Amino acid sequence: MNFIGLMRRIFNRRLGLALLKGFLLGLAVAMILGGLRSASVRDWQGFVAEHAGLFLAWRLTLYGLIAWGGWRVCLRQAESGVTPEFRRRWWRIGIGVAGTIALLEVGQLLQ
Repeated sequence: MNFIGLMRRIFNRRLGLALLKGFLLGLAVAMILGGLRSASVRDWQGFVAEHAGLFLAWRLTLYGLIAWGGWRVCLRQAESGVTPEFRRRWWRIGIGVAGTIALLEVGQLLQ
């Protein structure tokens, strides 16, 4: 077995995605802790105010990924033949989550 084949076998897709997620989470925590240590509260508030658009884009991307994952779960449920009551409950949960996110974002805009 050659080196590339061995690496593909060791680092499959799931492990690679888990490592990537862990790296991104660690990077985010390091950036937040580094920013909190080196700045005063006033500087931190200024940083957040300056980059509010980027934070909004991040949140919208995150919400889009959550919606996409929910849609995929719904499609898998349809394929597996779950009961109509379960489907109705799933849609109620989705509507509740979307409403909560919308209220949080509207609250952010009103501040």
